[in-house]
This record gives sequence, C-alpha cells and structure tokens, in this order.
Amino acid sequence: MLYANDTTLLHPGQIDVLGPFQVTENGQALYLRFQVEGAAIEGLLWPKAVIDPWREGLQTGTPLMSPPQPPLGGFALNPGVSQQRVPLARGVYVLILDETSQLGTMNPPFNPLGMLGAAGASRVSYAVELGDANP
Repeated sequence: MLYANDTTLLHPGQIDVLGPFQVTENGQALYLRFQVEGAAIEGLLWPKAVIDPWREGLQTGTPLMSPPQPPLGGFALNPGVSQQRVPLARGVYVLILDETSQLGTMNPPFNPLGMLGAAGASRVSYAVELGDANP
C-alpha cells in the first residue's frame, strides 16, 4: 500500500514531518525510498503519540529541541538514491526529515548564508509504502 509519494525542500535548520503512517499488523514494515539532491539530511522515525504533543509545542513557539524520547530509528540520507526497510509493530508512526543540529546525530555544517536565507535547500523526493516485513 502506497502511503506517500512526494517531493519537499528542506532548508538548513528546518525539519519536515511526514505521515502519519499506520502499520496495521505485526509483521509489517515501512518501505522508504528517497532521492536527495543537495546536502545530506537525516530521517528519524517516532510513534505518532510522541510527536503530536511535541509538534504542538513547536507550533505555539517552543524552540526546536529533541522530542521527549529517542527515535525508534534513524538513518542518514546522503545525496543520491537510498532505500530503507523498517519493520515495526502495529501502530501509527511519523517520519521526520531533519536538517538541523537539534535532532538526531547528524549536524549540518555551519553556513553563514543560512542566516540570510540564501543557503541552498535539499530537494528530497520520497515514497513510503507498507508491506510485509519479510519480503
């Protein structure tokens, strides 16, 4: 089942929250495909129940900081094409694309043009599908 097939621009210091994606049964996985043009970014996966209150805080002015629990998984998304298969328990999940130094383990290099809004954005095309954990 295809959940998402889209493209987003991620500027230095930004995140993009994708989902929610529902895993309907145990023994399933999210299949994630990416094509990144620009700087490397990070993908981080959390349960939706953890991200919802955190995201509400961001929308009301709370400074960007890590959610209250570590991600279920994280992976580097380097320029080019990559794929991830993430087996998950039944539940609802959110994927965060991260080009900040506040989340995850990757820290984008400092670019003084970022303060002026002139630093280049990373273009990320992605597809998210639900399938069997053991193809």
